[in-house]
Amino acid sequence: MSGLITSEQFYQVFPALDGNTKLQGTVTSLLSIGCCFGAIFTFLVGDHYGRRKCVILGSIIVAIGVVIQTSSFSVAQMIVGRIVTGFGIGMLTSTTPVYQSECSEAVHRGHDVAVELSTLIIGIAIAYWVDYGFAYLSGSIAWRFPLGFQLVFIVILMLLSVYLPESPRWLLQHDLIDEGGETIAMLRGLDIKDGLVITERNEILTAIQMEISNQRNWRRLFMNDEVQSRTRLMVSCLASIFQQICGTNALTYYATVIYEQNVGLSRNMSLLMGGFLQIWFLIASIFTWYLIDSVGRRKLFVTAYAGEAICMAVLGAMIHVGGRTAGIIAATATFVFQGFYTWRSMANYWVYPSELLSLQTRTKGAAFATAMNWMFVFLVVQITPMAAASVGYKLYIVFAVICAFIAMFSYIFFPETASFSLESVDLLFADLEDKNIVSGLLVAVRRSKDARKIIKGHGEIDLQKQRHIEKLDVQHEEWVAENVIVSDEK
Repeated sequence: MSGLITSEQFYQVFPALDGNTKLQGTVTSLLSIGCCFGAIFTFLVGDHYGRRKCVILGSIIVAIGVVIQTSSFSVAQMIVGRIVTGFGIGMLTSTTPVYQSECSEAVHRGHDVAVELSTLIIGIAIAYWVDYGFAYLSGSIAWRFPLGFQLVFIVILMLLSVYLPESPRWLLQHDLIDEGGETIAMLRGLDIKDGLVITERNEILTAIQMEISNQRNWRRLFMNDEVQSRTRLMVSCLASIFQQICGTNALTYYATVIYEQNVGLSRNMSLLMGGFLQIWFLIASIFTWYLIDSVGRRKLFVTAYAGEAICMAVLGAMIHVGGRTAGIIAATATFVFQGFYTWRSMANYWVYPSELLSLQTRTKGAAFATAMNWMFVFLVVQITPMAAASVGYKLYIVFAVICAFIAMFSYIFFPETASFSLESVDLLFADLEDKNIVSGLLVAVRRSKDARKIIKGHGEIDLQKQRHIEKLDVQHEEWVAENVIVSDEK
């Protein structure tokens, strides 16, 4: 929307938006409110319908919203279209990371999600360049075509989803044992009687029984039970919130506006810079394919947030100084920031909550975390144009301070999940004498660091099949020795 909402062709149909930064922010950010409601809907019904059906339904709703937006002749209709589209996107963004994580092997899970998100960035880049290409046309086609072009990709998604398998973990959770085993075999390229298929299926079934024997409802999310469900939900939500308040959406949604109004570039150059920023976004994301599993989630969080803090501080300072040289440095800072953001969040955020949550709470917890994500997207996108207009460079200094705080917080409280099977993450939080959230997280961080040292970034951490959480009564060192085994792809 950043390339459309400031165009003269857009103002011809929606004159109320011309110069009204508050209304511009509202129209843009209400997509996020729709996303929030879509995530809440998935929270309520996602476990019942399954991952694949939620993707199909979300795609249909997005298509309806796109048609409403494309045919808009009033601000009210555009707002309705944005909310409906957002509802579908909320379903997709709640479901897809869980779906992807549950279908991937532990040693490749981060890589798989990173590759998926590189294709997402291709979509963002296409959006920016379509904006640029149609900016020179007269009439409403300059903005109607870019909005309507989304339908091409939604239709592809709907059609392909019909042929995708359901998540094996969802099938096993719903007592569809044979179907779950068949899906695992298909995903791994093995025979259903292969020992690795049987082992993975039994591990999932063991984890289901370990996680819960009584409750399977949403209340479990907010209980600090044997596997610390409430603590894990809180960390997942914080990862979602941190993703947005670092300032990334100030760049993604308003890159063109920032280059034009804050940095001082012409409109044509601002549109070009917005497009180039997304191309760099895509190129940088390729590095994440190899970093996310080898370096790990936690180190990427800490390093990249620290880098983002420096970039935001430089951006704010250069906007304050002004002038051509300062403008060039400011524009460069946005590119470096986008690189750090890609290496840290584009894969980390989407995979981390799905890994951290237990199987019984994964769909609801991921949907809840996604709802928090979109609520804060709305907040940031709503206030950015007004804040940039009123406080100017100080807004980016605030983002710099926030990023620095998040880097320290992540170092202290975020446990590592890279190379852990999804079921093994339970053991990081199992058998804690102190149910206090802070002390529980510190223990989980220490356990994950020790386990990570054993595998040194290679192989996979699995449960011992014969152990049960209620029987674990060991010291920290014994936990590492007895409950972590190392396997490799061979």
